[in-house]
Amino acid sequence: GDTYTLIDTPGHMDFSPEMERAISIMDYAILLISAVDGIEGHTETVWNLLRKYHVPTFIFINKIDREGAAVEEVMQSIKKEFSTDALLLKEEINDQSIPESILEWIAERDEKLFEHYMEDNIDISQYFSALLKMIQNEQAFICMAGSALKDIKVKEFFNQFAILTKTEFDNDAPFQGKVFKIRHDEQNQRITFIKALSGTLKVRD
Repeated sequence: GDTYTLIDTPGHMDFSPEMERAISIMDYAILLISAVDGIEGHTETVWNLLRKYHVPTFIFINKIDREGAAVEEVMQSIKKEFSTDALLLKEEINDQSIPESILEWIAERDEKLFEHYMEDNIDISQYFSALLKMIQNEQAFICMAGSALKDIKVKEFFNQFAILTKTEFDNDAPFQGKVFKIRHDEQNQRITFIKALSGTLKVRD
């Protein structure tokens, strides 16, 4: 039931201005890291751009079907080089079901929930809401592992992505938008790409 606009940015650093413009209008980002090669130089550059524009980021550790894949080692690198708030999910979580280890991870980062956790007074929906807020505030970076080529855990990743992301848009507010690309068509007419931030834009506005 969700609608997504996918923005695939060029990965090569020769196209970093285009990448930066695309990143500046994202609601969320999915960063792909190879389970074999780990964090590469340009991946670090992308990560830094995502932090510069405060884009909540999910990480998919890809190619787990390949020889030499080391998910735990990649996770250690992510925590060391990117953020200690990276969290590897091995099973789906939602507002009614969160594994004990994840509950503990959330509680450690929220004083009020930690008190409830120690008293064994756990309301799963509160922990889930706290995690959503952490993701949006770049205090939690959800990681999952799979293989795009062999279709391992890809559907599960997108199901989890849908559950853990939300955006809000006010149709009734004045129109605001951000121009992120301008190009010209065959007739040399200028085409302007705008991300709408609020309100509605009508013809001739």
